[in-house]
Amino acid sequence: MKKDLFIIFLSIFIAIVLAKTGALRVFLEETKDFGMLASFVSGFFFTSVFTISPAMVAIAELSKMEPLWRLTLFGGLGAVIGDMIIFLFVREHLSKDIPAVLGKIVGRVKYRMLLKILNFKPLRWINPILGALIIASPFPDEIGLALMGFSKVRPAIVAPLTFVFNALGILAIGLVAQSL
Repeated sequence: MKKDLFIIFLSIFIAIVLAKTGALRVFLEETKDFGMLASFVSGFFFTSVFTISPAMVAIAELSKMEPLWRLTLFGGLGAVIGDMIIFLFVREHLSKDIPAVLGKIVGRVKYRMLLKILNFKPLRWINPILGALIIASPFPDEIGLALMGFSKVRPAIVAPLTFVFNALGILAIGLVAQSL
């Protein structure tokens, strides 16, 4: 936990340094012929709590040099790849471990009640919808992808959702950065 918090704070620090020093802008200007690749890579890193801060700075800078439609398209494609890696990892590995961890955290009785609520047929759609809303929000995608993974949502549904929601997030960052 401490290591994760350290990485998150380091990521935010790096993002601030990149934004304040202009180092990222200089780098992007020197590599402007690779704008689509830079957009893709920025989108890829836009998906994780550990890399979202520098990715947002890169997206903001790219929006001033790249056509916004290209940044949105290639950034969205990069985000889909990043999200699918996280989604498949969560679905295949973590979804088996979470019940045991949750049981220890909230207690067996509360965990069983939570399971009954989540498995109640009329409420089963809540996890995937909540997961999609989290992906659409500025929050890191891991939480939303975990909810979708636990709900057994198929990758063929997750991929287009993550593309649309991340592309909209990238577009929003680009529009705000262009207006400043």
